[in-house]
Amino acid sequence: MKFFNKKRIFIMMLCGILAISIIPMGHTYAAKQRFTDVPSNHWASPAIEYLANAQLMNGYNDGTFKPNAYVTQEEFIVTAVSIVFGRPAGTVSQEDSTSEEWSDWAYDLLDQKGIYSFDDYWVSGDDKRRVHITRADAARIIYLLLNGNVEHPSTKKAVQYLYQKGMTSGTYNNRGDFFTNYGPAELLNRAYAAVLLKGVKDFKEGKIKRSNSSVPLKDTLGSRIKNVAQKANVKVTATSNGERYQTEVKGSGIHFDFQLDDFAYGDLGEHWHMTIISLDKSKINLMASILVDLGLPMSEKDARSLVKDLLAYRYEQTGETQGKGKTSIHTSYYFGHHIRWGEQRNNSPEAVSNADPYALFVNGVLKRAPGFNTFLDPVFAKNGTVYVPVSDIVKDMGGSYTRGDDWTTYDLDMGENLQWKFEWDGADSKRGSLTYIGTRVGNQPENTKVTAIMKDITLFVPLEFIAEYYPVHKQMENKTQMIFVGTVPENPTANYFGTKGQYPSTFDFNPLDPNVEYPGGWKAPQLKAKWSSDPKKNFQAFADELGFTNEGRTFGITGATKAINLISGDDKGTEVTLQFPAWGTPPGEPNETLSESFKIPVISAQLFHFYFEEKWKTVWNYFNRNDIPDQFKLNGRTVKVSYDNLRGILTMKIGKKSS
Repeated sequence: MKFFNKKRIFIMMLCGILAISIIPMGHTYAAKQRFTDVPSNHWASPAIEYLANAQLMNGYNDGTFKPNAYVTQEEFIVTAVSIVFGRPAGTVSQEDSTSEEWSDWAYDLLDQKGIYSFDDYWVSGDDKRRVHITRADAARIIYLLLNGNVEHPSTKKAVQYLYQKGMTSGTYNNRGDFFTNYGPAELLNRAYAAVLLKGVKDFKEGKIKRSNSSVPLKDTLGSRIKNVAQKANVKVTATSNGERYQTEVKGSGIHFDFQLDDFAYGDLGEHWHMTIISLDKSKINLMASILVDLGLPMSEKDARSLVKDLLAYRYEQTGETQGKGKTSIHTSYYFGHHIRWGEQRNNSPEAVSNADPYALFVNGVLKRAPGFNTFLDPVFAKNGTVYVPVSDIVKDMGGSYTRGDDWTTYDLDMGENLQWKFEWDGADSKRGSLTYIGTRVGNQPENTKVTAIMKDITLFVPLEFIAEYYPVHKQMENKTQMIFVGTVPENPTANYFGTKGQYPSTFDFNPLDPNVEYPGGWKAPQLKAKWSSDPKKNFQAFADELGFTNEGRTFGITGATKAINLISGDDKGTEVTLQFPAWGTPPGEPNETLSESFKIPVISAQLFHFYFEEKWKTVWNYFNRNDIPDQFKLNGRTVKVSYDNLRGILTMKIGKKSS
């Protein structure tokens, strides 16, 4: 049985001359504007000059335009909104603003008009404004501005619209069809942004006479794949999705799905995504040819090697990221063998803005850091104030917090009955965050208040607020500012996974050995208690010695509060039932999304040893290979295994031990 679907729960801008500005700067050029790095024969020169003369895109103090510099979401939106709706009086440019929220006026205007779905494909939170966008992002933004809001706008339809209205004619003419010739997965640079925005301005002013593009707006993905297969004497069927750029292909010994993914994956924005559902070894050459034809930037020889390596992955394995020019190539095995490629963009707002990232430790334990549990919102700075998550700190420091049923209030007890109540200020969400006002409870001055910010479901409070109650220390590690609340570890580092080779990168180690080193300085708990015929005593031992909660029935990690769940036996011969929503990666194989996932197999090994004694490793190896028998007998116990595809949970019923 193969199983597990571990979902990826997938600041200032550079200032002065280094800032990317596509909005008016504090000075103007002559009418016939020329930039030192945009010669008159530059392919985007007419559009750049047109928008520069209109004071919609300007250059830099050194006389350059930087046509190849990438554009952030807020930069593109500010200019696009200025063209489509006009710019209200009193707004200032990025360079003239002293606030990090220089683009708020444009986002506020879109809020008023009910346009918000340009964020549908992003991780929640407001930091996405400051990361580089792709051409697909730009197409969707333009479509929404000109047509009103649409839930989950289709990139394919948005690109078709640009062609139909004459706002683009694509960039390439040799990539297969209108969609690939547009280059949707490529990052948007200032030159192409100028071309698109000039098209928007001309369309808005009625200067584009044609109503339909002369470019055939037909999805040829399926027919192109068929042609490649036909050359290899393999007959396949191709079923295309009318809404999205996606085709499923089936044939003898080959079955895959290919599409453009309309969302960020790791360090990729929109990207091409090949999912190999099944593939005979005899069809590896064909798959390599198809991949190269679809744009994978490799030779067929290298593509064959890539596919061969991919087919050898164990479940949940992720390959080394490969770089080919500006393109990153990611491979992984999760319910299918995946190859994703596209231009690498930095989804870290700290990296885009050149601000120092933060790492948060509480009583010596790393809670949040760059590249660590990346589905969690990071510690952030706003208007000079650093904000940290209450949930990571208060309980570990002896306090408590509770959230109201309607999510509008938070009650904090900082310890020693020092209490605060935080209440939502009633203002609507802007870019994924809400403001909460905290007030001291009890005999305190009425003006004792503090402002907090809720992002997703996490309440962030100023670090200065935390420092009033708990010891706080700071230390720099390279460009990362480490924040310590409570005790400080001996040799702290924000690099949770350590150096390459520091921890086991495969499951070829003994998880029962207390001397094995793990990321973050974690010490694996040791279960010394012996099995008892009384399940309550067993569960109590799990709570006391392994750190299980819920009366010894649940083990959790950050991001998965029920990583292992235990259920008491029944009258049908089952002593205990173990449930797993996922299995972890080896300690030395970084998992940036669920960074503590390696704890699941390590703790499970203790349970397997508890119930199967010296034969524990047989079960552990079943899990590590992701090849678990539906039923087996071991150490006098009958074990039955099932997998719930809807809930994504593996259930292992361990029978009572025969005498």
